Formats: sequence, structure tokens, C-alpha cells
Amino acid sequence: SFDDTVTRIDTVSLKIDGSVKVGRDPEGICIKNGKIYVANSGGLDYPNYDKTVSVIDLNSFEEIKQIEVGLNPYQVFADNQGDVYVNVRGNYDDIAPSFKKIKPSKDSYEVSTLTGVSISEFTIVNDKAYILHNDWGKESEVKVFDCKTEEVVTENFVTDGTAILNGYKITADAYSGDVYVTTSDYTTSGNVLCFDNKGECKFTLQNVGVGPNKVILLD
Repeated sequence: SFDDTVTRIDTVSLKIDGSVKVGRDPEGICIKNGKIYVANSGGLDYPNYDKTVSVIDLNSFEEIKQIEVGLNPYQVFADNQGDVYVNVRGNYDDIAPSFKKIKPSKDSYEVSTLTGVSISEFTIVNDKAYILHNDWGKESEVKVFDCKTEEVVTENFVTDGTAILNGYKITADAYSGDVYVTTSDYTTSGNVLCFDNKGECKFTLQNVGVGPNKVILLD
């Protein structure tokens, strides 16, 4: 939460059973290979954003490392190889957003920048990153990035001409391959668009509320 902590809740008792201090204003979180990765945005301290991803040992529930990745890290997801990808937002001015990869090894964490990838939001399923990109005044785009080859394999995921206006959040279904994109202009009720694995729109849910922030998939 934005009190600079990660809190653990026992799902049986529904009580808090642990809390650990991390960086400033943590946002995205993921778990891979016994480690918790947390993006520390520092978003409440504009323009003095944080630059780090915290690493928490899952067993001891203690922070063991802070990795510098760039200004204003936001989302973190891991692939099946154990690499962790970070959406770094920059400062919305002269420092542009970037797409970073953290490669863990036994004693260190190597950070690299994945060039040629424009990113606003993303998610990873089945070693594919589905990347939503917004460019002011234009339709939003969805690209597909292969985490194994580290290259964009689909420049335009949407194949039927469906326009995504004000793309906001993106979620992908690991089983069906469906991709969900929400829309928001921050003032009026947004929509949810569902695309199949061929990039064709299956359905649209209209006016679901202002700023639809998350699509959750149940097994």
C-alpha cells in the first residue's frame, strides 16, 4: 500500500500476519521462484519519483534487495523463465516510459532495457507480454511481445478493425487466449472489450463504471 509496506493476509483467518517495509508508494507486485517483486513508484512525491523494485524473500518475508530500474516503476510481471518485466513510466515529460527486464541470478539481478517497445500497460501470460500503448489523440494499440525471443511478434493484435479509444487496462486469459481491454477518459463510464486469440472482438460491455481498473478471471 502507499504507506510503503507490503502486507500479508492469512486466507484462513483473514487476519494480517505480516508486514514488510519496501520503497516509496509501492504499486505492482508479482511472485516468482520464492521471491516477491514490488515496483516502488514514489507516485505521491511528484516529481521526485522512486526508481526501485524491492525483492522480498517469500519464506522470511523480509526485503533482501532494492534494484534500480528507472524513474517511476509501475507494473511487474514474470515469465516462465523467471525473468521479471517492469513498466517504468518516467516523469510524463522529458523522461519517456520504458520497458525493463530483470534477470535474476544466484547473487545478482541484471537489468536491461527492451528497446523499440512503447508501453502504457501490460500483462504476461504463457511467455507473451500483451502491451497496451496509448498515444494522445490516437486509437490505442495492443502489441504482443515474445518473452523468449525478446521481440515484438505482433504489431497490431486487433485484426478486425475494432477501435480502442482511451485504452486503460489490459488482462489476458492464459487458457482461452482472450484479451480484455478496459477504456477510460477518467470522467465518464468506461467499457470492457473482449478479443479472442485471433484479435477479433467477441463482445463489449458498455458503461461499466468510471475508470474500470481490473478484469479478474476465475478458473
